[in-house]
Amino acid sequence: MRSLNMLPWRDRRQRTRRRDAWAALLFGLVAGVGVVAATELHFTGKLHEAERRASQLQAAMAVHAQATAEQQELEARNADTGAVLAELHRVRNHNRAVRDWLEELSEAVPPELRLKGLSIKGTVWELQGVARNLEAAAQLLQTIRAMPTVSQSRIEHVRSDSVQAREFALTGEFAE
Repeated sequence: MRSLNMLPWRDRRQRTRRRDAWAALLFGLVAGVGVVAATELHFTGKLHEAERRASQLQAAMAVHAQATAEQQELEARNADTGAVLAELHRVRNHNRAVRDWLEELSEAVPPELRLKGLSIKGTVWELQGVARNLEAAAQLLQTIRAMPTVSQSRIEHVRSDSVQAREFALTGEFAE
């Protein structure tokens, strides 16, 4: 037996609904794919922008690292130059002290005393001479000790070859 559809409009409505449901599902699927694709494009663009910015920052950091290295090198040179200048200042002051000491020494030598040698090595000096009596050498030693450019002085050795001539050696250090 054959079935008869007494209500064809129900069948049409059911097909229309099924077609509309499939169309809505297809439209939703296409719209979802479109939203995902748009989101992916957006975040890909953001990612590329972030990568570009990161490379710019790395380049800037490299420039700053190089500038920092140059600055540290300059600071090291500055410290070295400061040390050299301090040493030059110390040497100049030492030379001035030696010059002043030599001027004072020429005036302090008693007439009965004769100097034979003078050596200066750094801050140490040695003075050699001959005197008729050692009182003149002791007087010279006291005068040298009173000089502000000398920090210490002493008689190192005394030698007497004859009654008339006695050799002596005075040593000491300059004041810093």
